Amino acid sequence: IVIAVTPQEILVDGYKIGDVSLIEKSEDDSIALLKEHLLRLKGDTTDAMNKVTIMGDQHTSYMLISKILNSCQQANYTQIAFAALQNDLPAQ
Repeated sequence: IVIAVTPQEILVDGYKIGDVSLIEKSEDDSIALLKEHLLRLKGDTTDAMNKVTIMGDQHTSYMLISKILNSCQQANYTQIAFAALQNDLPAQ
């Protein structure tokens, strides 16, 4: 499962979870819709299937990553990886 964080929205395997600006403004420490969606995807799978990758870039705020992590943990996803999108580096 890949959670992609774009400047505008959060997507889980292409499914829109919510708008980044609204989620960042929320005082909640997790994202309820993300947790619910992850629980639906999980279904009756074994612990070996509890893997998720969070993909963002250098502009993704720590607060947003923290809310995503909390949501994953609340949905019992135990294997969490990070992937960073890298913009083209300036020529030297």
